[in-house]
Order: sequence, then structure tokens, then C-alpha cells
Amino acid sequence: MLAARKTILITISIMFLTIITGGLSAQTPFTDGPVEVKKTVESAQAAVSEPSASNEDTDKNSNIFKRIGNFFKNGFNKLVDAVKNRNKPGKLPSYISRAIKIPGHETAEFVFQGICPMPPRTSLAAAKEEAFYRYIILSYYPKTDKTSQPSQLIVIDSLTGLAIRRFALYLEDGKPYTGHAGGITVAGKYLWVASGYKLYGFDLQQIISFVANKSLKTPETPADGLPPSFKLPARDLIMKRSYPVDSTASYVSFDGEHLWVGDFVKSSDSKYGPVPHHAANSYQLKTWISGYHVAKDGMPTARQMYKFTSDGKSREAYKPDRVILCRESVQGFASGKGFVALSISYGARSSKLAFYKQPGSNRAIKLSFKPEGQSKTYSAEAWVVDSETHLTTLELPAGSEDLEFDGKVLYVGFEGASPNYRGKWTKLNPFLKIEDRFYLISPRQIKELGM
Repeated sequence: MLAARKTILITISIMFLTIITGGLSAQTPFTDGPVEVKKTVESAQAAVSEPSASNEDTDKNSNIFKRIGNFFKNGFNKLVDAVKNRNKPGKLPSYISRAIKIPGHETAEFVFQGICPMPPRTSLAAAKEEAFYRYIILSYYPKTDKTSQPSQLIVIDSLTGLAIRRFALYLEDGKPYTGHAGGITVAGKYLWVASGYKLYGFDLQQIISFVANKSLKTPETPADGLPPSFKLPARDLIMKRSYPVDSTASYVSFDGEHLWVGDFVKSSDSKYGPVPHHAANSYQLKTWISGYHVAKDGMPTARQMYKFTSDGKSREAYKPDRVILCRESVQGFASGKGFVALSISYGARSSKLAFYKQPGSNRAIKLSFKPEGQSKTYSAEAWVVDSETHLTTLELPAGSEDLEFDGKVLYVGFEGASPNYRGKWTKLNPFLKIEDRFYLISPRQIKELGM
């Protein structure tokens, strides 16, 4: 808080100097309108130019500086209050139908990443056709310097807002999965987890059955290396299938026909540079969101593979059936009727939820590409998502992550409330909005989408 006060004091000082030296309108941090300070300056000039007794001059000058001093003091106090209260729950916009607490962020062992609703059965259509999804699945990656536990899934009962089940993820018996779990989605009989250029498939029926078992008891004490809110009935899940994709697999979603698995790219950060052949296009867009058609069981059907180099490593992946080219800093993608949405965030700044017209077959292009290290050129049906198809953008709290759309509700959560980020980010930006809940958004309430 001391650092925040210093930042605020510097900000106010600059504002104050600008006001008293320029005689111009100053922008208030509390409204969209200007604060008129011209009259105060004119009063001071008039007091100097008009002849009067010395005691009257003194009184007037004293009054002027009292007013300026009070303005300075009141502005400072309001800014301090704004910093203190910036993360108190307030009235949400009408398009946010629910906001539910994200468990696990009371300690630093795990960081929230992915989100999707849990269907009541494993048919392919079940992920999109239900009128209401009671249970919501969240994914978390472990901070391996703080815990030896694997990546986790937590199931939330949306009727109560409470966490009810926990799943620990394993690649095989005794071999924990500790990947980023940057996105999750359900297709057919699989819950797919995205990270590290792969999709990891887990048995959805095991999750559904465990959630439905009402005889389970909460353990008396939490397992070592878990936050208190993870003290839930739990079981291990072992990966059933893995599927290498031509994407960094930072997030994933399902639109009823295709799994969409995307890159996170930030060219200014060497850790998040683009995949070389993804950046080699005439549109100057470096992010790929690769689409893979799935069979009725939820397994991708693409079988053509190729090798490529990325992050200094040789990789092998299945060629996508479709590709979307888009901007950088994307953390999540979802497709709905008439729109696609991008979750955009990076570091200590507000996130964005950007909506674009849904790519249609009439706007498809043939994307030709040559993976690094290959002599052969490949092609895929592709669409460009950019300013020409932009519909609207909403501002969100810091650290927005994975997206999923179930046909009615758009799901998005935030990593900013994790102790690994909250203090660091708010020190850099004292006015930053941090949210410890995930949102259920109704696109129908966003007028710019015309739904």
C-alpha cells in the first residue's frame, strides 16, 4: 500500500502542476468529464490585478490556496479510496448473468486456467444441446516449486457456487501430468486438456459418474500441497488418448464439429514467439487457431502428419482441417452462432473480450504453408479474424483465460487473483481490477452482436 500511495502522490502532483501552470481543464479519474479549473486561475489573476488593502489581498490569496489545497487533498483521498475499493464486488453489467468464486487462489500452489461446462452424458451433441449445464469444470496448473501435486480439475455446482469434486491428472499410472492445462473442453467421450503442442484426452464418463456419486465423503484433512478449498472428494484420472497438434495448444474449445486449439503469441516476449510457419503469411497475423474435425466419439479425424521446428525443438503434429489467423495475446477462443470471441490478456493490464463476425465458407481462403524443415508445401481452409470483421470489444479484469460457449452461455475466468500474480500486478498498476470469480456471459445481452 505504501508503494501505491507513492504512485498516487506522484500522479496527483503531476496533475496539480499541470492545472496551476496551464490554466486548462483537467481530466478527473472518477468521471468521463473534465474538471474546470480555469475559474480558480482567473480568480487568482483578478486578485493580483485589482487594487485593494493588503489585508484583503492576503485573505484572498489565502482563500485561493486553501481551495487548491483542499482540491489536492480531496483528490488524493478519493484516489486512495479508489485503489482500496477497486476489487470490491459491485454491480455487474447486464450481460454477465453469474459470477462464481474461483477456488484454489487462497494459496499459491495452483493457478486457474481452463473452463467448460460438464454435459450430463458423453454423446457428441451433449456438449451444446442442453438448456442448462449445472456443473462447470475448471483446470489448474501446479507451481512446481510450491507443490508436487499434478495438474487438477475442480467441478463447481453452479446452483450453489460451491466446489464439489477434485480430479488429479496423470499421463499414466504413477506419472503425474504437470502441464499448463491452459484450456479444457468436452467432445464426445473425452474431456480434452490443451498444453505443450498436444491435446490430452481423459475419460468423461469417469468424471460424470464421480460427480453423480452422492455417497462420497469429504476428507477430514486436505492432501499435502493443495489449497484448503481443494479439500473435496477426489480421484485420479489417467489419460486415455493424446493427440499432437499444429499449435502451441495454449487453449481449446469445441463448436460441435471441430476442436479449436490455439497459440499464445507475444512477439515482444522471447518466451512466446510465434511458430515460424504460422507467422509466414501475407496478412501479418502470427497466431494460428487450428481446427480439427472430430468423429462421434470426440476423437479428431485428421491423419496426415508432418514435422516442424518450434521453440528450438523438432515436433510432429497432425495437419489441421481448418485454420483461423488472428492477432497476438490470445488466451482463449470460442465460436457461436454469428460470432467468434477472443480472450485477450497479458500481464498487469485489463483484459479484453473481443467479438468478430463468425467466419463463413464464403470468406474462406486457401492457406498454403511450409513447416520449417519441410520441403513440401501443405494447405488448409482458413479465415482471417481482424479489424474488418470486428463487432465489439468488452473490457474485463486482468488475466482472462480460456473461453467456452455452450450455445447460450459464454464462460471465462481469470488468473489474476492468484497470489502468484495479484501482488506483482497491482504493484505495477495500482488501479488494476482483479477478479476472483469466473463469469457466465450472455451474448444475447450484448447489443452489438445483434442476437
